[in-house]
Amino acid sequence: MFNKRWIIGFLAVLATACAASNGANTKSSPNDDTSSDGGAGGAGGQGGGDGPAVTVGGLGGSTTSTSSGGVANAKLAGTVFAPEGSIPVSGALVYLVKDAPAPIPSGAFCAKCIEITASMPYALSAADGRFEFDAPAGSYKLVVTHGMFRRVRAIEVAEGQNDLAPALTTLPGKSGVGDDIPNMAVIADGYDDVYNTLAKLGLGQVDSTGELIEGSASFSIYDDWDSPLGDGASLFTDLSELQQYHIVFIPCTDAFDDYLALPKVQQNLRKYVEAGGRLYVTDYSYEVINRAFSGRIEWHGGDGSLGSATVVAYDAPAVISDPGLADWLQAQNISSFDLVDSFTIIDSVHEYQAPDEDGIIKTFKPKVWMNSVIPNLGTRPATVTFQHGCGKALFSTYHTEGQFGVGLMPQERALLYTILEVAVCIGTIEPPS
Repeated sequence: MFNKRWIIGFLAVLATACAASNGANTKSSPNDDTSSDGGAGGAGGQGGGDGPAVTVGGLGGSTTSTSSGGVANAKLAGTVFAPEGSIPVSGALVYLVKDAPAPIPSGAFCAKCIEITASMPYALSAADGRFEFDAPAGSYKLVVTHGMFRRVRAIEVAEGQNDLAPALTTLPGKSGVGDDIPNMAVIADGYDDVYNTLAKLGLGQVDSTGELIEGSASFSIYDDWDSPLGDGASLFTDLSELQQYHIVFIPCTDAFDDYLALPKVQQNLRKYVEAGGRLYVTDYSYEVINRAFSGRIEWHGGDGSLGSATVVAYDAPAVISDPGLADWLQAQNISSFDLVDSFTIIDSVHEYQAPDEDGIIKTFKPKVWMNSVIPNLGTRPATVTFQHGCGKALFSTYHTEGQFGVGLMPQERALLYTILEVAVCIGTIEPPS
């Protein structure tokens, strides 16, 4: 079962007035064309608005009243897919409105959850990506959204059954007319090639070996840490540059440990997340969390010096802690697997005090999504998230990509789920009664 408070995703943009549109701010020249084909991969160009009008046919059906004053004489059904076109997405919000939602702000911002109005026909996708809801026939904007990924299309809803084509319900892989994705930055100078996983999930193109094709990514890549003049240095020393992005991926690397010793960098990371930014961090890069967000996670073997908590690589059986993630993986016939290439061990997570989305200091505790069963130690947290201000951070003890290749490992699929989770709106939202 999915949690409605968790899965509303990016509905907050309905209440956000912002003139800026969403397009990737790039260091490595992501591919941004200006066409719009409404296909599974999305289209480049300006976000916001909607794509070409689409008519979805009606085949006859029952009639019921709606709270909006119209007559629910139509039913819409379909499946939400990831940008790559075949992986189902659970917890996506699918709804109809007369006017397209406001553009998504182009950088880190406070995406608070808002109330769903009773006049808005909507559904939330199940673990297998399926959804179904009633609505009055007519002209609408169909919005499919989750975690800052959003597709908007103008459609004509006919009376009776309306089966929506995947081109309408697949989350976009890049920003374009009617398509929005989060602005993302990826650190590439490390040991966990998360950019390949993102490409395999539909955010770029891969070659026959599963490697990202240069120039095809719809995210920024930072890969120069050799000197203070390298493009990687400015990402953490310049807060304004960091705040260009909704999500920053810092996979396994020790290339910038020296930066993390700087109080300014630690402060920038906290300010970025507090303002609404999202961090995705794996194994060797644990010092990002340890230095900037101390007191939340206790690492096995750490003595306080940089990098002291890293361990020899290990694989361990995964134990899913979150029911929604477990149901979603089960819907893809994944029930047991190992987490491959872990380089840190979490001993425990702890309550901590931090500002909430309204700036009020509260007590939080990190959420554990997956555990791993480690020989001689037992079950330990492997994937955790925590809130700080209006943003979130995620840490995993294991590589995202795990093993090099074309196919997607279970832990790579889990990346999709956690990307969407870490980018959802902050706060509590309840559907209309």
